[in-house]
Amino acid sequence: MVSVSSFTEEGFMGSASFGEKTIDIEFDDKDEGSFLSQEMARRLGSRKGSKLLIVIEAEDEPVASETMVAGVSSKPRISNARTYYEVGKAGGAIIRMRKA
Repeated sequence: MVSVSSFTEEGFMGSASFGEKTIDIEFDDKDEGSFLSQEMARRLGSRKGSKLLIVIEAEDEPVASETMVAGVSSKPRISNARTYYEVGKAGGAIIRMRKA
């Protein structure tokens, strides 16, 4: 579950549980791809250039969006317009990511 926790100049920050930790993920609508932490990339079995399927479960029925891993970063970021708007309009959502 991702909850919108604060707003930035270019989007918003969401807090999410990943494993046993709470992490912050930045969201924006620039469609630059997804920047994953090393642990996220390892668990998904993905690397730069891999395609990801993001399933967003918010208020209505689930919405799917495809994105590409743009890189591995210490600060996770999802730069995907569809994901940004679906999570933002509901103030939070369940997000499931898997390798496409």
